[in-house]
Amino acid sequence: MPSAIILCVVRGKTGRLARSNLTQLCTSEREEKVRLPLRIRYKKKLNHSLLNEHVHKLCYKVLVYDQC
Repeated sequence: MPSAIILCVVRGKTGRLARSNLTQLCTSEREEKVRLPLRIRYKKKLNHSLLNEHVHKLCYKVLVYDQC
């Protein structure tokens, strides 16, 4: 049986639930690390909590580690 299809909260694209592709935001610190660059760089304000949401690992790395 194939794995579930999950929506990335950053880009809005779907992907299969796999540990190699997605990461889960399970702490408030990780949530803030994603929320702040989204608000500053992309002018995208999210009105809901990101806790326990899935994000593509590439999206997470771009937001958190690329401080351009």
